[in-house]
Amino acid sequence: MKRMRVMAAVAISVLGVTAATPAAASAAPTGPGSSQPEVASSSDEMGTQSYSDCPYGRACLFYWENGGTPLWYAPSCGWHTLSDYGVQNWARSIRTQGNPVDVYFWGKTNSPQRVPAWTQGGLNYWDEADEIYVRC
Repeated sequence: MKRMRVMAAVAISVLGVTAATPAAASAAPTGPGSSQPEVASSSDEMGTQSYSDCPYGRACLFYWENGGTPLWYAPSCGWHTLSDYGVQNWARSIRTQGNPVDVYFWGKTNSPQRVPAWTQGGLNYWDEADEIYVRC
């Protein structure tokens, strides 16, 4: 009898995990806490974001030329191929909150745009960034 109760408890816990998994897996996080760009259907729904919304220690790319909604930031130091995050050929401005960044525009030039730490401004080529390297 004890063995049947243990087996039933295991079956219920497995079913609970299985039932919860698809919902959790289908909802990919977006916005400042993730590596995906935060996109809203209207500016009223999300509000305006600016350079000051770039979290400390991050390198943020912005869709608009003066830092504006939506924004995306690199999840870590090192190389980031922007197509992996859905933001290739997307950004127009950048803010660096602590680390210098090299922005590569492979369709335009082999030389990166070097962005010093603690700066903000427009990218050399709008909607053309392919990769970034966050130097830490």
